[in-house]
Amino acid sequence: MLRERANVGVTFQSYSLSQDAAGEELKSWSTLATRQALMLPMSGSQRAERAATHTLSVRYVAGLSRDHRVLIGLTYYEIHDVIDVDENGREHICRIRAIEAG
Repeated sequence: MLRERANVGVTFQSYSLSQDAAGEELKSWSTLATRQALMLPMSGSQRAERAATHTLSVRYVAGLSRDHRVLIGLTYYEIHDVIDVDENGREHICRIRAIEAG
C-alpha cells in the first residue's frame, strides 16, 4: 500500500567519525538505505509542538534513529522522531526538518 502513495525518493544516511592529518575530527556520511516515501507538511500547530516541518511515511529501515539524516533531492533533513508504526517492523513515520540545501 505504501508504494502506491510514495511521492518522493529519500536516502537515509549514517555518519562515522575520523581524523584528518592535522588531527581534526571529520564526520563523513554514507548511505544507510534508499526508499520511496510519502512526504507531507505538518500543520502550524504540529510545527510549534515539535520544531519538525514534515512527516515521512516510509517502508521500515532497520536501525533508523535520530542519529541519521535524510537526503531528499538536494536538501538534507534532520530526524526529530522515528516511529515504528504498529511496532511490527513494516513502516516508519519520521518527523523531519530541513537543515541545509546542497
